Amino acid sequence: MFQKYKFSEFLENNSKFIVISFFIIIFAQASLISLVKSPSWDEMSFIGYGRFMIERGSLNFHLSVGEPVLNYYLNSLFLILLKVDDAIWLKGDYYVPISTEFIFHSGYEPKLILFLARLPNIILSILLAYFLFRCSKEMYGIKAGFFTLFLYSFSPMMLANIRVAQTELPMACFGFISLYYFWKFYNNPQLKYLILSSLTVSLAMLFKIPAIVFVIVYTAFILLNKKPAFKNKIATLVILFSIMFLTIWAAYGFQFQTIKSTLPEHYTGVVYQKLEKIENGMLKGLGPYIFEEVPVPFPSFMAYLGNVFRNADRGVTGYFFGQVFEPKEKPLYYFITAFLIKTPIPTLFFLLLTLIFLSQIRSKKSTELLIVLPLMLLFLLLSINKQSYALRHMLVIYPLLFLFISKSANIKVKKQKIFNLFLILLSAWYLFSSVYVFPNHVSYFNEFVGGSKNGYKYLLSDNVDRGEDLSALKKYLTKNNIGRINLSYHGNLDPIEYGISYDYMPSACFQDWVPGSLEFAQNCKLNFTEDCSARKGIVAISVTNLQNRFLKNRSCFNWLKGNNPIRIIGNSIHVYNITVQ
Repeated sequence: MFQKYKFSEFLENNSKFIVISFFIIIFAQASLISLVKSPSWDEMSFIGYGRFMIERGSLNFHLSVGEPVLNYYLNSLFLILLKVDDAIWLKGDYYVPISTEFIFHSGYEPKLILFLARLPNIILSILLAYFLFRCSKEMYGIKAGFFTLFLYSFSPMMLANIRVAQTELPMACFGFISLYYFWKFYNNPQLKYLILSSLTVSLAMLFKIPAIVFVIVYTAFILLNKKPAFKNKIATLVILFSIMFLTIWAAYGFQFQTIKSTLPEHYTGVVYQKLEKIENGMLKGLGPYIFEEVPVPFPSFMAYLGNVFRNADRGVTGYFFGQVFEPKEKPLYYFITAFLIKTPIPTLFFLLLTLIFLSQIRSKKSTELLIVLPLMLLFLLLSINKQSYALRHMLVIYPLLFLFISKSANIKVKKQKIFNLFLILLSAWYLFSSVYVFPNHVSYFNEFVGGSKNGYKYLLSDNVDRGEDLSALKKYLTKNNIGRINLSYHGNLDPIEYGISYDYMPSACFQDWVPGSLEFAQNCKLNFTEDCSARKGIVAISVTNLQNRFLKNRSCFNWLKGNNPIRIIGNSIHVYNITVQ
């Protein structure tokens, strides 16, 4: 064991080589997983749409209210280089058919398109790793810097999300960078730090609106700071919000139109339905006038915000510890429980040690609050949201958590050698947990619930099953010479695209590949009866459907639960061989 000063000196002298090695490890893991995973549920709502917007020259399409515009541009950054038939972009503007056509029928290998769409996020994950290391090193020293980089590089939650073309990683990246520069500004009030923090928090919001928690924290820190005069506080806030306004406006091409003129027809109808429900006479007349006649900056972004609040209020069916429940029944402790069972136990031990020794290893009081407050606000915000159930929606808490606990590398105790051995054993456990679950990090659950294979008994959908194991299912069927199967699949892509021949079994009605599906899941509002009869032969079923979460008949697949699967694929698809009904 190196003595303390020698070990720190070794890290300093070799820091560039070690940091680059971690970057390579992150890139290699993310790339390998990307190549073996089929599109996730939400990726079918993103991939290629930045290219679509450029080709069509318009923001007026269905997904313009689904997510902020930068999400679509980001995943198309490298897809712009591909030459494809222009007819792809002229087949309407509903998202799944266009994404399917682009990924599987544009003349390129689907793996290539998926990798190119995911590559920008992988690159951003390395940028986030760099700033995480830099921030931890500056706050707590070189050992803490490398410790937090280790935690980040092998985090199941981070590895599950840095290699998909979705929104959470970019928000986490720019949100964390913004926090770093605000910390710099708070301790050394230079204009450049304020500008960088304001710019990056704006970018974070242009990927995911929960980044607003950083703005709330910054505002509180600025107003409660005792040092500057009140007029300086106001000037700081003016700069912060002005940069946010201009950045968002620029991202939307300096739109200045009425909200109605930028909305697709379907969402225009939704707005009128909401306006009809207004009871106040003055507002009832004013609402349509503003909607139809008053031009505003970035109306597409405003429409996105409106859709966020609409979805958060109406919610979707949830699942928690074996029970399907309605949105209004979502437990307030849902996310803290999800965090406790989907976070490696060694991480929780490191957090406990940090809290126990906090008085010894803490930095300035403001530093700790700056890290902890966004964590707490995100938990609160998503706990009351009736639509959010996936822990990935608060992905940014993990870099913040790693930063907070990285200082545990500096703990001093009387029996230091024994304590260091304990830390090494925890780190080895942490590393093993990540390597053991590779490449199925999405479905990672810790030993509190018996590991990943039991995860579906406690949480569902994006916490374990986001439809990205079709390619693995096809590989299994081919290897075992299995032809046509009975299939119930949770995902937004027709399994036929992977050459899977199947007889349809009930699946969530809002998925676009489901027989009889209509745009915007209008078919879900129709009266129909699911065929939940038992089947013979090979049955493959996504665990979300096995637990009946999104099915009208919530006992639909109970007939399967007495059988043992002959194969579990990616911890998200169970395969059965049913010989008798």
